[in-house]
Amino acid sequence: SNPISTMTRRIRQSSFLVLCLATSVASRSWSKIDSIHHVDIREDYLEEDRKEADPFDYVFTTTPETTGTPNKQIDSRPCEGCDEINLQDFPASYPTNPAPSNPPRGYFNYDVSRNARYGPGYPSYYQYGNEFRIKYENNAWGSVQKTDNFDYYWDEFSDSGWGAWKSVLANHNMDQSVCNSGNNQSPIDVRLSGVACVETHQIRYRPGDFRIQGSNVRRQILGSKLRLLYDRRPCQDLSNEACKEPDPPFADFPNGWASDADALHVDFKVPAEHQIYGEKFDAEMQIYHLHPGRRLMPAISILFRVETNGHNTILQQAIDAFQYEYDIDQAKCGQRKRRNRKLVSDFHSAVMRGNSTRSKTPDDEFSTHLDDPAFEERERNARQLTEKFHPYHGDLMRTVYFYGYDGSLTEPPCTEIVSWFIMDEPAIMSPQQLAQMKHILFTHVDDQCDKTSVHFEDRGVARPIQDSNGRMVWHCTRSHFPPDSERPSS
Repeated sequence: SNPISTMTRRIRQSSFLVLCLATSVASRSWSKIDSIHHVDIREDYLEEDRKEADPFDYVFTTTPETTGTPNKQIDSRPCEGCDEINLQDFPASYPTNPAPSNPPRGYFNYDVSRNARYGPGYPSYYQYGNEFRIKYENNAWGSVQKTDNFDYYWDEFSDSGWGAWKSVLANHNMDQSVCNSGNNQSPIDVRLSGVACVETHQIRYRPGDFRIQGSNVRRQILGSKLRLLYDRRPCQDLSNEACKEPDPPFADFPNGWASDADALHVDFKVPAEHQIYGEKFDAEMQIYHLHPGRRLMPAISILFRVETNGHNTILQQAIDAFQYEYDIDQAKCGQRKRRNRKLVSDFHSAVMRGNSTRSKTPDDEFSTHLDDPAFEERERNARQLTEKFHPYHGDLMRTVYFYGYDGSLTEPPCTEIVSWFIMDEPAIMSPQQLAQMKHILFTHVDDQCDKTSVHFEDRGVARPIQDSNGRMVWHCTRSHFPPDSERPSS
């Protein structure tokens, strides 16, 4: 065999393993969890000629109450190979991808600068009675149009939709964005408003039987989030045997929801969108359900806090699933580039040498990830995961207690159909896991080699905090109901 070719293959295989390591880690730019801020809005607003304020750095009410439950000890371990990973070898930030010159319908991004054309706006403050409130100027999200009918997510639930959930959201205009006109927008900085919890039991969930690598779950790397999209059951009535399969995760929510609500999808956002008494979190997992009776969406929010030795094995299974999709798209992009280069090279050879032949090079033996034995092994491993992931797993949903409020979707069309359940104890993740999630989301390219992320600088894909507008916010704790595990068996 050709020793040069053999050497090239070995070098490239080694390089690929380094690349796999690189794609799994990038430095985190939200390395510091800010403490609760106490800001005099008036003083800050007037200083330096009322320069642009940062909605991520301010809160709009005063002294926090003592809330939450003590953190439980999570089963955590340093991730394998963490000691060999130096996060400083990777970017400290991810530059914003420029908006397309001719963006498609439905395009939006997270650019909060004053002259942004597609962003959620920049903050300004106004006085309302004795309070200072926030609004967003130049909020381009309010004019975001629905995408073409064949790929508009919310069409499924309209009168012209399909499947078990057809017409469930027909009483809401999902085609019209209310991102700059709604009064109950999300996310918010969660602070109690003085109303009591009226729920009498915890969220009672069933994990279903979907596997994260199975055909019932689509793993999507979208511009604004990582999404697990679940297949729908064929009909709504779970007492009907015909409606029981496929069986996605579902939950029984307290306070009069009266029936189960299927999970539609799970979104991962970096950094977290919600805050609790001004505390920011590194990531957020949002489990969106659909309730056909109330025609609303109860959503569970799980906030994540990074800890040095906080490797979360269950979360890693989701990250690995997205990493696999990322690698597939990278490979398809590589094949496309390779094919285009070959066409150009063949044409150049034909012109310069008067023929269409080309000498074989070592590169031809190893053109993309799909040709690499290490990639094939990675694929096999991905499909043979010993899966324990489901969105309500105890390593993710570490408490049965929560804050509650009524709000909206956190991106266009921002429809106000969401009842939020913010779990009051954050889950734990490691710096390496956060870095890997950021790298997957912010550097992803599709199979056409187009960058997909719509993040803005280091603020990622989190919508700025919205004004609570005097909404009711409550907190359910052990004083309101015991966990089901402590209830007497019937």
